[in-house]
Amino acid sequence: MRKTCFVFVIFFMTVSIFICAQPVPGQEQETLREEVKVVNIEVPVRIFYKGKPVDNLSRDDFKLYEGNKLQVINGFNIKRNKIKLQEIGLEVEENKIQSPRYFVLVYRVTQYTPSFKEGLKYIFDNILTEQDELRVFVNDKNLYFAKLSNKQACYRKVDRAIIAQSVHARQLMNAYFKKLEQQVDKRKWDLLLRQFTIGKLEEQEDRINMRRRQMFLKQFLDRYLQIWKEYKKRYLMPDLDRYYYFAKHLEGVKKEKWVVNFYQMEMFPQISMSGEARRILRRYISELRSSTHPEDIEIARILDRKLNDIDRELNVAQDFPAEEISKIFYRVDATFHSIFMRSTIGLISQDYTYKMVSTDIENSLREITKATGGTLVTTNNLVQAMDNIGEKENVYYLLTYAPDNPDKIGKIKIKVSNKKFKVVYDDNMRADYIKAYLSRKETVQPRISGSAIQITDLKFADSKLSVSVTGFYMRTISKDQSGKMEIRIRINYIHGINLFDQRKTLAIKKPDITITLPFKNLKKGEYDIVVYVKDLLTNKSDMKFIQPRIR
Repeated sequence: MRKTCFVFVIFFMTVSIFICAQPVPGQEQETLREEVKVVNIEVPVRIFYKGKPVDNLSRDDFKLYEGNKLQVINGFNIKRNKIKLQEIGLEVEENKIQSPRYFVLVYRVTQYTPSFKEGLKYIFDNILTEQDELRVFVNDKNLYFAKLSNKQACYRKVDRAIIAQSVHARQLMNAYFKKLEQQVDKRKWDLLLRQFTIGKLEEQEDRINMRRRQMFLKQFLDRYLQIWKEYKKRYLMPDLDRYYYFAKHLEGVKKEKWVVNFYQMEMFPQISMSGEARRILRRYISELRSSTHPEDIEIARILDRKLNDIDRELNVAQDFPAEEISKIFYRVDATFHSIFMRSTIGLISQDYTYKMVSTDIENSLREITKATGGTLVTTNNLVQAMDNIGEKENVYYLLTYAPDNPDKIGKIKIKVSNKKFKVVYDDNMRADYIKAYLSRKETVQPRISGSAIQITDLKFADSKLSVSVTGFYMRTISKDQSGKMEIRIRINYIHGINLFDQRKTLAIKKPDITITLPFKNLKKGEYDIVVYVKDLLTNKSDMKFIQPRIR
């Protein structure tokens, strides 16, 4: 977006001053200033028909509205470029003909293959020139080359970075997989040895074993989900700050800009539908559902919900502002290409199968690539992918208009003469997305980043029940931190007789709290105590059991 301001200063003098040619002593000359501001807005527009760009339209084919008011299109250009230059050897020699370009290569990799080396070599040999500027992101490493006068040395440096970063990432990922492998082995055999043998034990001992098994199953599923979320946060969740500030950086680069993403689509061990561990889990849930105790039926619902949560987490990307992210890159006049590569990993046990997961990074890259007119391919043949991308011509229209009121920002709407054409543009071109994002970030922000509500301590001593809870989502309102929690406490005799069941909503003023309640009238015996908490701002919950004996 370009803004051009014209300031006209007009001096007026009173008639008396003009005639007398001299001011009255002590009287200051009065100067009036009038400022007229004209803002020209540039709107990039891409037109597609059946997936292919349309490049033969004229100014008369477009109508541009802001705030439902038709605007005059005072500037019209068709922009064309290719990532791969023609007769590249000649243009390198006559470098005055070719303007320097700004390239960004983004690698998100965990498994190095020969295809990476071949694809990278193709880029240095066939696409990049010595005059180009290059920035490379490889996982957490950042390389920058102001010029590529020694392309082979630069190529080797980038290749070494891809190898080192992929090996390091794979080692960390294998640590997560190892955790799961150890978890399922230990849990599986414990489950097999602790099968419920109804009728062979006394009722009280039977109920105690059932409680242990319920807690055991819940802890197993909680641990699996925790490992997955840790893994997902580290490898699969995009950092919003990086997106916004990278867009801001690109906006300041006044060169032809190209961004190529190499994203290795990851897989994660999923509890196999036909695996022994899954069958055992389902069998125990079924047993709980058929119980005559309401407590057991509710536990069955909780365990079943946790299994469904795991399946959903592995199959559905979380909420991510992909459309808004794509818009901020659309306006910086950079073209994004994305290459998705499949990871190849074998099974680690009969109870897990590797499941390809849909991620926010993948979805956002799809949106950005589509919005900027780039190419999206899924292949492990990087040479062929880069060759196809290099030959594709990028075509878009640049429309310019001057709004009647520069200070009033309205929604933009663009129509073309042929209704069958797909029109791609930013309908809120004048909005400052980065400023709005930072404003939201300051207003609503988790006090404990990435955390979920959790009961950290539950105990009964000296006729008092003590519950410690942490991990609340804390929002800022008028500089004060606040959260909201629902807590439910139930106390039963071990045989199932209900003694206490209450629910309450609490306002939270700090990220961790401890609640203490007196229960002085409980008689001697063994009790089931269940505490359920829910963060009402995130809808996340936790539940814990204890079985104290009062003597």
